[in-house]
Order: sequence, then structure tokens, then C-alpha cells
Amino acid sequence: MCAGYTKLDEKFTRTDLQRAVDIMAAAIGGQGPTQIMYRARLEWKKTASTLESLVKDGMLKPETTDGAMKYYTTPLGLRFLDDYDKLILRLPTTLKNDISYFEKTKERMNSVNNPNF
Repeated sequence: MCAGYTKLDEKFTRTDLQRAVDIMAAAIGGQGPTQIMYRARLEWKKTASTLESLVKDGMLKPETTDGAMKYYTTPLGLRFLDDYDKLILRLPTTLKNDISYFEKTKERMNSVNNPNF
């Protein structure tokens, strides 16, 4: 299963975080709300509410040019996307190391508690 997605009624739905990441990625370089909706593959209601939240949090900046609204991913939003990508790339390795450490610790504990183990 992909990071940020949960299985619900045989469909994969995105978490709020994943929707925000997809929208910020779609808005890099400036895009209109409809283009963002299509690129992020979201329904309008979720797109609109997430856009509003991201603007409020300083991750996106809305600009109107010649009567057309465009959203731009801000430097803060770009930094967030970069950090998010780094975290996602590290996560599997970290989890593998944690599992390996846990298994080794468990073996050591068993051998101390039960020398014949």
C-alpha cells in the first residue's frame, strides 16, 4: 500500500496530508484551481477546502492575473515537499533497521533469561 493511503471499501483514499502534498506538488510554478484538481486527481470539494487550508498555513500563495486565479507553492511549501520526500525515502530503511534491532534485542533478552535457548 502506498504511503499516506488507506484502504476503505476496496478503494484507496488519501489522508489529509497526502492530499495537501499532492496539491502543493501540482501547484509548483503556478496553476489554476481546476488544473490543480485534475493533476492531484481530487474532487472539487476536497480540492477547494485543502487549497483554503494551505493558503492559510502559508504553503500556497493565490494570485489573480488578468482575472484568472492561480496558486503558487511558496518557499515554505517547497521546503515542506522536500522534507516530506526525504522522510518518505528514509522511512523504509529506518523501519527495516528498527525491526532488525528489535529482533536482535529480543534474541539477546531470550538468551539472558533462558541460557539454553
